[in-house]
Amino acid sequence: MNNFESLENYLQSRRRIVMSVWAGTGVGKSYFALTAPKPVYFLSLEPEGAYWSMQNALQNELIKPEDVKIDEIIRSALGTNDIPLVRNLSDEVKIYRYMKGVIEDVVAEGDDNGTLVIDTGTTWNHMMQEVEMEEINRKRKAQGRDLFPFDYRYANKAMKSSLDAIRNSNLNCVITHHGQAVYNAKGEKTQRTEYSGNNQLPQWVDVQIQLKYDADTKERFAVIEKCRVNVEKIGEDVDNPTFDNVLNAIGV
Repeated sequence: MNNFESLENYLQSRRRIVMSVWAGTGVGKSYFALTAPKPVYFLSLEPEGAYWSMQNALQNELIKPEDVKIDEIIRSALGTNDIPLVRNLSDEVKIYRYMKGVIEDVVAEGDDNGTLVIDTGTTWNHMMQEVEMEEINRKRKAQGRDLFPFDYRYANKAMKSSLDAIRNSNLNCVITHHGQAVYNAKGEKTQRTEYSGNNQLPQWVDVQIQLKYDADTKERFAVIEKCRVNVEKIGEDVDNPTFDNVLNAIGV
């Protein structure tokens, strides 16, 4: 008794893509996610953060009302529309466990070839670190020490487990991330920004892109930063960035 399958069946059933997308606020991360294959299961960790993207996508006929199902994770987990300005660990645990359950449900019941969107992975990572690393944080404080780099393996393992479950499903996945300022050796803020999220995640996804906006031409474009499909595509620009245009650019 074994679980071998033919190469034809394997290739047919493993066509889904896990994509990481990052950009500054307002550049179009959430809107980009809505270009992915429908239906879209949109998990929002930014209260009302996706509102204008949804409105614009509807007006531009990018989506129809039935194309998107959205869960405002924080409101749902806490059972209130009044989001606390400062959440305590108990709140974060509720949100984390609720979101984990939603991901499991969507993976089990989502329509084939649809897309799970996590908006944003930055917030997801912060929450995961706080919850998964609470015990090791207390241990290090008792020792009078800061966290060691290898302590983050607890949060990394939890995120990798969720991504593996998504990857083994029949769903695509888009995980959005914020950008963060880059500081020089003197602690001075520079004009550059960088990806803000789990440092291991770019190694686990199929492709990572940065969305950019050219103020002179008023056009948006994407830069391919990571690509497991074809490393030669790294550094290439993608005009009019959509989910399908990125896949076409990397040869999928």
